Amino acid sequence: MKPFGRLVLRPLGSIRHARRLPLVFLALAACSSDSSQPGSAQKTSPSVCSDIIARYRARVAQGTLQCTSDAGCSRHGGVDPDDVCGGPIDAESGRALSKISSEIEEKGCPRLGYSCPAVELKCVEGTCR
Repeated sequence: MKPFGRLVLRPLGSIRHARRLPLVFLALAACSSDSSQPGSAQKTSPSVCSDIIARYRARVAQGTLQCTSDAGCSRHGGVDPDDVCGGPIDAESGRALSKISSEIEEKGCPRLGYSCPAVELKCVEGTCR
């Protein structure tokens, strides 16, 4: 045995149950697979994901920036790879876009890993900003 800091390294032959190591590695690999992630149990075809993103884009295009108070404003983003951080939109459209976003999660569509800055939405003279 060779000391390595506080850890004692032993040659593989001296481990009591060395023949069981492949089973341990197999179990670890099974536990770390992506199949335990929600939405990834089923593989969704790229056309389904493209259709969802197209509906998202269409709903963004229908949205307005009109508001009567700060509560009438919402923020969209994090779904469309061509409009990563999105922007302000009316609250009704924001709720509809949130539903479409959750559908993307449910279908297991790929999502880009990005983080957009937090923005305080305000209704200024009838416009969400």
